[in-house]
Amino acid sequence: MATKTAAKNSKKTATPHFTNYLTDVIDTGKDIVDDVLSTTSKVEKSVRTRSKDARDKLVPSEKDMKKLRKNAKELTGQVERLAKVRSTKSDKDAKSSTSK
Repeated sequence: MATKTAAKNSKKTATPHFTNYLTDVIDTGKDIVDDVLSTTSKVEKSVRTRSKDARDKLVPSEKDMKKLRKNAKELTGQVERLAKVRSTKSDKDAKSSTSK
């Protein structure tokens, strides 16, 4: 009877090497996945922030668009005045050349 009890006790105290090894491998795998997910999350946030900043720099604001429209109107007015001056000058030149 003593040998049966000793055999039972020895089975309970035996270290499960393979189970410990698998547990360590799985824990390490979980840690790696957690690190990858954490890094990916940080990278995604950084990319979103930087792309938003780049978009804001590239896309003109409403204020800039208003300035651009105003400048275009002013430029159109200047071109029209220059065209009038030129046509007036060319009309005068044509009259002076025919009168000679």
